[in-house]
Amino acid sequence: MRQVGMEARAIATAKIQMNLKSLQITFQNDLLKNTTTMSKNITFSKNLSSESKIQIYQNSYYERIISAMQNDFPITHAFLGEKAFSSLVCEYIDQYPSMHFNLRFVGKHLSHFILEKDNALAAFSDLAKFEYLMCEVDMQFILASDIHFESNYNIIEIWNAFHAENRLIEIR
Repeated sequence: MRQVGMEARAIATAKIQMNLKSLQITFQNDLLKNTTTMSKNITFSKNLSSESKIQIYQNSYYERIISAMQNDFPITHAFLGEKAFSSLVCEYIDQYPSMHFNLRFVGKHLSHFILEKDNALAAFSDLAKFEYLMCEVDMQFILASDIHFESNYNIIEIWNAFHAENRLIEIR
């Protein structure tokens, strides 16, 4: 008799875990695909509808990734400007959603994405590639000859000039 009760509890626990996993997947899909499927599982309040609550999470998700990518790609951000960079990142997230809990890896495919959008943007693709590489190597020694760039621009010179300028601003 006791064995039956333990089996029933185990089955109930498994169902709860499956339901939780299903809810997590639905919530993640809503965030990444700008849908509101999850809203039926969220209670509304007099101030906010269930859909509005989901949209708050969606907006926060995009803003956090944009902010993280501004830190990883400061020169690309500076060249494109706030609005164009944010738009680029939103499109990028739609095509390459973050699959890792650590935001450090979210920009891994940005260079490729920029080149996919337009070959005329090869210089921006190279810049993004180099900026991501600089984050990835975490200031280890690398040789410029080891990096394949798509454009004829001296990306490393641009990177050095940008960072030298920022240091001068910090000193003042």
